[in-house]
Amino acid sequence: MINVLVPITEKVEAFVSFVKENAKRNTKFYVGVTQNLAEKLPKMAGVEVHVFKADTNKEQMLNSLHKCSIKKGKIVVVRRPLTTEEFSALTDSKADIAKFKPQQNKFVTFFKNLAKKLLRKIFALNYFEDISGVAFGENLFELISVCPNLSMATRIDRYVGVDVEEIPTAQKPVKRTYNKWLNSLWFIVGILFFLGSVTGGLLIFVNVPNIWAVYILLIMTWWIIAFIVMAATTLKFTRAICVGDLDYNSGEEIENKRGVKNEKN
Repeated sequence: MINVLVPITEKVEAFVSFVKENAKRNTKFYVGVTQNLAEKLPKMAGVEVHVFKADTNKEQMLNSLHKCSIKKGKIVVVRRPLTTEEFSALTDSKADIAKFKPQQNKFVTFFKNLAKKLLRKIFALNYFEDISGVAFGENLFELISVCPNLSMATRIDRYVGVDVEEIPTAQKPVKRTYNKWLNSLWFIVGILFFLGSVTGGLLIFVNVPNIWAVYILLIMTWWIIAFIVMAATTLKFTRAICVGDLDYNSGEEIENKRGVKNEKN
């Protein structure tokens, strides 16, 4: 059995075509869609549809769809409409985990590898470079089915001793979901704090004659703290871009597969 989890927050027509082309025997689609797009989704055989609040993102949908009554078999997470070749490569893979490997130029590859090394050294964090489609083999069904956060399990690579297959693709990877405004704000604040600290310390050195050694030590400590703050906000910003926000709750479902509204507790 192949269980395919598909969260939809955009490109409904493309997702519908993808599902129709690949809905077949021994393949069950669990589709999550936001309320504002639900009417664009036609009834399809072999598809279980769950409607969520309009502000629900893909990661929240995945955590909610993960709680469906999924039969034992492969679990495939799809975040963008895949080509027939891509989907077949994922579902036909014999590896424990199958994922995509995007084609990139040397410039982009260099900075992505640098980010990987930094996150591995600082946060002990490895991640899947392309989260457009991730397939877990039947051998991992028990592990993935009880995972408390499927969204994180398909983005963070914490798997040891498993066979992983990378499938080349020319398509662009799906962008990570994170609070761009908040992360950018902290990043800018960290840089401005460091620059302001350096500028303030230099002004003190220039305008205060015969400054005592203790004040020099305090200024140097100030600069060190400012540098640490800037480094921390920069690393946090880098992690958000590469991985996305780590923790997501389950999305709030407002309508089940039968079209019956759920009762509020």
